[in-house]
Amino acid sequence: MTKLIGRTSAELTHTPNTNVLSIRNLFWDALGRDRSVAWINVTTLWSLARGPVAAFMIITCLSDGEQGLWYAFSNLGAFSVFAELGFSVIISQFVSHEFAKLELRSGRLGGDDFHLDRLVSLVRCAIKMYGIVILVAIFVLSMVGFFYFKGHPETVFAAWVFFSMASGFSLFANLVQGIYRGMNQVESAQRTILVSSVVATLTIWIGLLLDIGIWALPIGSLSGGLVLLSLLSRMAPELWLQLYHHEVSHQFSWAREVGWLQGRYAVTFACGYFTFNLMVPAVFKFEGAVPAGQLGLTLALTVAVQSFALASLNAWVPKVNMLIAANREQECWELIKKLTVVGSALFLVGAGFLLITPLILQRLGYGGRLLDVPVLSLIILYHLATTFASAASTFLRAHKREPHMPIAIVQAAIIGTSMFTILPRFGLFWLLIAVNISFWIIAVPAIIWMAFNCKSKLQSVAVGNEAFVKMAD
Repeated sequence: MTKLIGRTSAELTHTPNTNVLSIRNLFWDALGRDRSVAWINVTTLWSLARGPVAAFMIITCLSDGEQGLWYAFSNLGAFSVFAELGFSVIISQFVSHEFAKLELRSGRLGGDDFHLDRLVSLVRCAIKMYGIVILVAIFVLSMVGFFYFKGHPETVFAAWVFFSMASGFSLFANLVQGIYRGMNQVESAQRTILVSSVVATLTIWIGLLLDIGIWALPIGSLSGGLVLLSLLSRMAPELWLQLYHHEVSHQFSWAREVGWLQGRYAVTFACGYFTFNLMVPAVFKFEGAVPAGQLGLTLALTVAVQSFALASLNAWVPKVNMLIAANREQECWELIKKLTVVGSALFLVGAGFLLITPLILQRLGYGGRLLDVPVLSLIILYHLATTFASAASTFLRAHKREPHMPIAIVQAAIIGTSMFTILPRFGLFWLLIAVNISFWIIAVPAIIWMAFNCKSKLQSVAVGNEAFVKMAD
């Protein structure tokens, strides 16, 4: 009986020993000692470095109105979430749970035949379903642009359709990346992301210098997506040949197994659009292109700081999933607490530098391109809330659950309503007050409570199992 209960942990031979990880070690990992984290940080540093250059290019190559149109494109592009709805995240999560019983050696999967069959059939099913997802994404984005950019020149809508097609293509590349991340190939996948990001950014900058205006954005997006997919497909050709040729001897109903979780993710991710991505288009609509451009640039810099702060957590996501699959709950919980401290501390350091950025731009003669410090502080404050709660969210989702759905619905209702009531009447400052209330009063306490509740229930089950083993012995 003891052997049967302990089998899952024994099978997971390639998960880390988290007991030796102190907060100091995680800080050093976050600063680049861990290679997976290092590549995420390099990508984030690249984003931080390109931010000022991109801002300079946008400021010098586009008019104030074109700047607003640029960030409206960028934020409306997130409407693809209504076609994808977190599917790639779920696939990556399920891949991690199956990969916990497998190993990747010389580019090929090996281990338990049953779990190998499950992983292969899962990947095949995901790729087939994603063909439908991509078509839906292109259609949804095109329709959104048709109604949103009505009244603008036809060239704007044509650029939007091209951008929609590039976004749909990038979705498939994201699925492939998610599969690699699920197999704990974070370092390799992150390298390809960095290269494709560099290619996309340089293409966009060249387009701006050639004075092609808003067309630089879709052309750059397509070039980056092509490079990313090409590099990912060449990263482990033997693996893809195995996934294609392997004969699956078991039958699995992934539609039923994944479907219920997908439904909850769909609601959460759709609500997340109203929470995180509708703000710039709403400001564009109600206050004009210039304030939308200020908000878009401010959000871009804040998200870059947050990405750097969460790099360590993102590198650990596949391993967290595998720890849960191995029933190593307490180790996972201790790791989550440490990652919360590291992420929050790094974000606060980055936020300090972010607060002086408007003063620097003012001295350089580009004042007014970012929001002023009081409004910037409110944006930093609600991003701190999401940073603080991110590790707890990762812990909950590692159990193949999506408890965020009711929170996401409430937040979307509050923030979405505020955008169409508070923003037109009282302005952006008071809208951000409402956003912070929804995060700090509702979302963060609820997520932390659910994480502790989940951990307590699992602890009770573990105690019961231990008592049962002693009785059996």
